[in-house]
This record gives sequence, C-alpha cells and structure tokens, in this order.
Amino acid sequence: MYKCNECGYIFDEPKEIKTTYESFYGVSDLFDNSNPLEYHVCPYCESQNYDYFEEDSEDRDVIYLDSCNLLFDDTLCLSDYVWKGDILIPSEMIGDE
Repeated sequence: MYKCNECGYIFDEPKEIKTTYESFYGVSDLFDNSNPLEYHVCPYCESQNYDYFEEDSEDRDVIYLDSCNLLFDDTLCLSDYVWKGDILIPSEMIGDE
C-alpha cells in the first residue's frame, strides 16, 4: 500500500508516467534527441511525494475532510473508516462502541 503525503490518498499501485527527460524539464526545444523517462505518481493528485507502507504494521491516520483534497467518491473507496462529521476515523481507533 502507498499513501500520498500531499493529499492523503491511500492506493495499491502508483500511476506510471512515460515522457522524456527533455519534456519533463521543459527543454525539448534545446535538443535534437530525446531520452525516455518513466516515473510514478499518486493516481489521485499526481504528486511524486508518497510513501510505501505495510498496512498491518502502520497505524492509519484520521482524515480531516475539510483540509484534504479527497472527493466524495474517493472516500467511498476507503475501507474500515467511520464517518463522524467532517472526519474519517479508522475503525481500529473507535474500538467497540
């Protein structure tokens, strides 16, 4: 599992982007040739700032909906969260209520 450090989105696999180094750095017009570049991003916000984690070994964070960029449909993809107001709380933090 991966978690984006920009938007908080949790995903199974990052999105692969294929381009060239020259295009990525905005210097395509300076060179006659191009060199392929592949990199991975968050599938939601396309940030390169994400971390891999083992789902069982790391505590999940509370998601504050008023300060993140998740759409309603994206929140429906999250599993085992309890919705309380503008907050999504991992079910393991709730306990037996």
